[in-house]
Amino acid sequence: MRNYGLPGVTADQRRSLRIGTAAIVTAAIVAIGGVVVDRLGGDDRMRIMLQTERIGDGVSDGTRVRVRGVDIGEVEAIEALGGDRQRVTLALDRTGLHGLDDSLAVDYVPANTFGISVIELRYGPGGAPLTEDGTIDLTGRKAGRVDDATMGYLIRSLTQTATQVLTPRFAEILREVATDLRAFTPILQMIVVTAQNIAETQKYAPSFLIQQYSSTLAGAAPMIDGTIALLDRINQIEVLRTDQPLFDAGVAMIVNDLWPALSSLGASLNQNLGDYADMLTPLLSAIAQTVPTPQRSGAQLAELLDRIDRDFTDAQGNPAMNLRIILSGVPAVAGPLLGPAPIEVAPR
Repeated sequence: MRNYGLPGVTADQRRSLRIGTAAIVTAAIVAIGGVVVDRLGGDDRMRIMLQTERIGDGVSDGTRVRVRGVDIGEVEAIEALGGDRQRVTLALDRTGLHGLDDSLAVDYVPANTFGISVIELRYGPGGAPLTEDGTIDLTGRKAGRVDDATMGYLIRSLTQTATQVLTPRFAEILREVATDLRAFTPILQMIVVTAQNIAETQKYAPSFLIQQYSSTLAGAAPMIDGTIALLDRINQIEVLRTDQPLFDAGVAMIVNDLWPALSSLGASLNQNLGDYADMLTPLLSAIAQTVPTPQRSGAQLAELLDRIDRDFTDAQGNPAMNLRIILSGVPAVAGPLLGPAPIEVAPR
């Protein structure tokens, strides 16, 4: 089989040349037609110029322009205007400019982890619409609308910061701080151990505990008020204000004479009556057993005393008992003979 033949297909050299020539001509016509159609349809891009005072690393002709991560054009040209100013011409797709105006801001940012730079346009607070071949000035007071966050700028900033900060003096300060912090190690260990013990033994929720602890604040104000009132009363003591030596003598007598004497008295009582005190324990235990239910006994005793109090009255300065006698077996006719005394007679 010849080189130009195909398995299972009958073809000769002349026919293969004709087919190849026809395929090449067809592809050329299609390519030319696409270019012509594109030229006839016109360029649907808008060109705007940015005047800036700095260009991000890696930004050049052909750099992509994005809005919120979507490509809308590219950098067409970069020209130097003298000094620190440059003119950056952007060719932008008109369909992607919705919401952009001349108050836009520019960020030079990396497009990927390899540090390829792109231009990111940010929406501004509002301004005039963009126009074809319009110029947006981002110099002078408006230079803050340009932000360089390219990989090269970040590396230079990091290098400059490391050079200025990582000095021998800084290393010495870190060494001193580490030495000082070592002294706080026991305190930190104590805090950790305490927190661990609390976490292991705590049975109630922290909210409940805080509520219980905060209830003590209700008595803090009266306690402080009483303390201040006590101090004020002490300050108002007449002898303390007018006769300081007499007050000092009284305090000295209490400290030097009264308390030592009471201490000696207590020691003597303990020595002479200590054995008798042991005898009180069985007696008190026996007395306690006679009242097995103190609460009920106390209530009954209170009721008994209340009844006795109601049975007595004050008669001409002397206590008298309110007494009523109910007679049984006495004839009813004998009632008037007993006089006007409050006697109830119950006939039988």
